[in-house]
Amino acid sequence: MRTRSHMRQAVTTTQILIIDDDEGQHLILEHQLKLSGYAVLHAYSGQEALEIAATTPVDLIILDINMPGMDGFQTLTSLRAKTGLADIPVIFLSSLNRQYLKIKGLEGGGDDYITKPFDSAELTARIKAVLRRARKPAAVPPGTMQGRIEAVGLAELLQGMALAAKTCTITFPEMAGEIAIKAGAIVRIRQGRFRGRQALIRLILRQHGTFLARYDILDETASEENSTIEHLLLYSVSQADEFRERARQLGPDNMVVRLTGEATDFPAIQAVADAFPMALFDLLTSMPGDLPDNVTLVATARARGIIDYQAASEDAGPKNRTQE
Repeated sequence: MRTRSHMRQAVTTTQILIIDDDEGQHLILEHQLKLSGYAVLHAYSGQEALEIAATTPVDLIILDINMPGMDGFQTLTSLRAKTGLADIPVIFLSSLNRQYLKIKGLEGGGDDYITKPFDSAELTARIKAVLRRARKPAAVPPGTMQGRIEAVGLAELLQGMALAAKTCTITFPEMAGEIAIKAGAIVRIRQGRFRGRQALIRLILRQHGTFLARYDILDETASEENSTIEHLLLYSVSQADEFRERARQLGPDNMVVRLTGEATDFPAIQAVADAFPMALFDLLTSMPGDLPDNVTLVATARARGIIDYQAASEDAGPKNRTQE
């Protein structure tokens, strides 16, 4: 029997509203959320969800897409249009894994997009991250889209911009990256010290953290590229795949690398010396120079005792993944 816990009451814990027409999903999610210390509300349609949210404090919504009547996108549009409900953070949780749907959800005002089946620990972590962002005073300005690049995929995000012939600037704070797009064509790419295709390859390889797309904002005086998104992606994804194959010769990409000797004979390693210890993959993509050459250089440096690396552990992990 369906239980709908949405009577007004004094609330001291974070309340999460589940919107899904599947009874089984409610039971699974309720169990997981209660284990994580959250109070749970239930709605089995978009209309019921709007009624609950209008009368009961809701801190976060977990929203399915494929529902009869009002689907998830329509439900989100209605929420964002109502005073008092527009700022409730929303996480899409759907079995639909199509990239254009992820982009549509984020452009429509969703805060994250998770596909089923989901990992319980990851879901809890994503909920906490969304709640932290929601509690910050700064709001997302109009004409923007933000989210986590892991949820959308960089290639898929760029392909969506190409199909819609968008003009925008996309920033990636955790990756120190930026991509400028004019009418669906890329005009500038940056990642840390890198520019152009080398920057795009590194963004594809790193692909973590948040992104913010600001539509119709473009500094044309700093144009460095003039290539179609499809052309650049075809080249960069191919190069990234080849690099991954070569990098696997050194070991898992999460191996922790430490500087164990004087690196003056290895200027590319010396250039990032302040970042040690770091993950092997981060070292390879942070070093100046071509990526394949970096693999050879790291192997040589290890053989000469300049660096060493071992499996990551909780008490000896790498620094946060950042780039100057």
